[in-house]
Amino acid sequence: MLSRPLRLVLFALPLVLAFALDDEQAARERAQRFVTTRASKVKLPLPEERDAFSFVIFGDRTGGPADGVKVLAQAVDEVNVIRPDLVMTVGDLVQGYNDRPAWQKQADEFSGIMNRLRCTWFPVVGNHDLYWRGKGERPPEEHEADYEAHFGPLWYAFRHKTAWFIALDSDEANPQTGERNFNKPECQRMSAEQLAFLDEALTRAKDAEHVFVFLHHPRWLGGNYGDDWNKVHAKLVAAGNVSAVFAGHIHRMRYDGARDGIEYFTLATVGGDQSALVPKAGYLHQYHLVTVRKGEVAVAALPVGGVFDARAITGEMSDD
Repeated sequence: MLSRPLRLVLFALPLVLAFALDDEQAARERAQRFVTTRASKVKLPLPEERDAFSFVIFGDRTGGPADGVKVLAQAVDEVNVIRPDLVMTVGDLVQGYNDRPAWQKQADEFSGIMNRLRCTWFPVVGNHDLYWRGKGERPPEEHEADYEAHFGPLWYAFRHKTAWFIALDSDEANPQTGERNFNKPECQRMSAEQLAFLDEALTRAKDAEHVFVFLHHPRWLGGNYGDDWNKVHAKLVAAGNVSAVFAGHIHRMRYDGARDGIEYFTLATVGGDQSALVPKAGYLHQYHLVTVRKGEVAVAALPVGGVFDARAITGEMSDD
């Protein structure tokens, strides 16, 4: 029978060998990634080779002067310098509150600018995109058909690398009256159809490291939005992997912290109305740059006009 010390040695030996092999493999990998012709005792740490990615989020474009599209265009040019994987929006893409011909013209203008992006972009619907005003009889579903024909479905989800993205419609009509009004709680309730979709999307995303949710109205603020968001939030919490929710509408930045592990962000504008420009209070034209890593989501707010191509400052310009 083996003595106790010998048994401990035999038990520990495989672990020691495993650690030694890991160290040897790490040393080989480092030798492949790092090279120098200088001797130094300092071992510079290398970044982890993980499947990180970034995406940008645009806030509201509408509610301001018509030349607000110039701010949007500038934001597009800046994002083309940053080169994220994709761009999300949070609704109010067109001025809306009009009839079909005027709406279509505005939608074409918005898409024309956004299509200059060097990455793919995704729409999210807002009240300006759906509410109908104009001559003649108002269609029962207002601009829903126009929106889905031009931009895509009112709600959807997709996977990118280690994350899922879910876009929701926060401007469904009152199921009893058909009224759309973001100031009435009874008009700010998610339909059974959309809730069923959300359940399906969260189920599909169950193995994702991160899930991000996008909608126009920050319904978690309550007030005129009522309390309908509570049941949506409960679904997001139950999923266990929803990292953040992003919205717009209020035309100012706001961070409501983490609620049950889910962070809530509201964006300002990329050309929408600004009653006053007070950047330190969140009143500005800006967009969010989100960097995603395993177990970490970094969110930076970049002011429109704050990014430019370093290649634009040529030697001649610098010497002048």
